[in-house]
Amino acid sequence: MIVITGASGSLGNLVVEALSNKQSQTSIKLTSRTPEKLSSWNSKGYSVAHFDFDDPASMEDALIGCSTLLLISGDAPVEKRIKQHGFAIDAAKKMGVSHIVYTSFVNPVEESLFPFAKIHQQTERSLIESEISYSILRNPSYIENLAGALTHARQTGVLALPGAKGKSTYLAKQDIAKIIVELLTSNNESSSIYELSGPEAIDLFEIATLASDIWETKVEAQVLPEENFKQMLSQVGLPEFMVTAISGLQQATAAGEYDLVSNTATQILGNKMLTIRDYLKTFA
Repeated sequence: MIVITGASGSLGNLVVEALSNKQSQTSIKLTSRTPEKLSSWNSKGYSVAHFDFDDPASMEDALIGCSTLLLISGDAPVEKRIKQHGFAIDAAKKMGVSHIVYTSFVNPVEESLFPFAKIHQQTERSLIESEISYSILRNPSYIENLAGALTHARQTGVLALPGAKGKSTYLAKQDIAKIIVELLTSNNESSSIYELSGPEAIDLFEIATLASDIWETKVEAQVLPEENFKQMLSQVGLPEFMVTAISGLQQATAAGEYDLVSNTATQILGNKMLTIRDYLKTFA
């Protein structure tokens, strides 16, 4: 039995869609803190369960009969999320789970300017110490994280974010989901860390040049002041810890933390990944 956490989220839903093409419904259990959000999958015959990171008993119940667990990292303040992930790993060990696939992030080190790096560093450590075999996916930034800035650029001709001169190797959620499914269904009993990246490292100025070409209109990249960015994030209702995290992600990008290209995703998916050029065409 494969158990998916966070199945009601955007990445989780994409994983379920991709997994449904390779596994029978009876071999998959979908979980969420709010399982009512999974009603559409439940109506299609999928087993649905309550999985609350703050409630170990709910996790243990959800993991009954589970052989492989997909642990999708969520959003919570750093110290709280570290504890939640620890509870989930403890529950998995208690219930006899044999393999965990975890969605980590590139450069999960103490020195990172991205506050959530500490979550991933500590969770990876907990996984290693658990003695459960694991597949750790160190994902880069989602290409979809650029959606707001690109929508604004399409309307105004200005593409602006903090850290605009820093390169990142964006990967689409749909491609990460496909990689996850490959690992969930590989019957892999060994432990591995997968350094993932998109096909290229690119900065906002290079993206603006591509956008100008594809959209056939001038797009100018600018470095958005950090305080302006934080204010924008706060105005759309994000909690303070998320404002700090997203701002830190841009600082880490500017510092060159995410500019290394690996061929791991290409080896798993082939040359079928969504590129920045492909993504820009969806705004044309």
